[in-house]
Amino acid sequence: MKKITLILISIFISLQANDISIKENPEKLKTIEFKCDLGDTKSCKKIINIYKKYNKFNLVNKYAAIDCKLNSKESCYLLGKNILEGKGALYNRNKGLKIIEIACNKDSKEACFDLVKYKKKNNQFIEKACILGEQKACDLYKRNHE
Repeated sequence: MKKITLILISIFISLQANDISIKENPEKLKTIEFKCDLGDTKSCKKIINIYKKYNKFNLVNKYAAIDCKLNSKESCYLLGKNILEGKGALYNRNKGLKIIEIACNKDSKEACFDLVKYKKKNNQFIEKACILGEQKACDLYKRNHE
């Protein structure tokens, strides 16, 4: 029992050590931002997660846009959703849906299914979301083709 407790404590401490505070470690933050700007998708994801934690959605969107251009379906989807919800950017339905469609084209099942909801149950997106493994889309597809 003591070994398990010690292991859990060490994991917790190491996780905290990897957490970067915006105020406490601005230089490390700038380094990660710089790496993302240079095209390092791992750094982009890291900086996005840091800024999400602090609800800095304008910066989340900035780095999600960079990562989206680097072919990250997750970042494209996040950026599109944020624009649709007006988080860190002005609400823009057309722009948000266009970016979510980019994520769908990069095989994001969540993005494809969202397009089903926003584009009035478009069969193209229902089928693709189902193929990608979105069970709700498969159920909807079956209902539409019975």
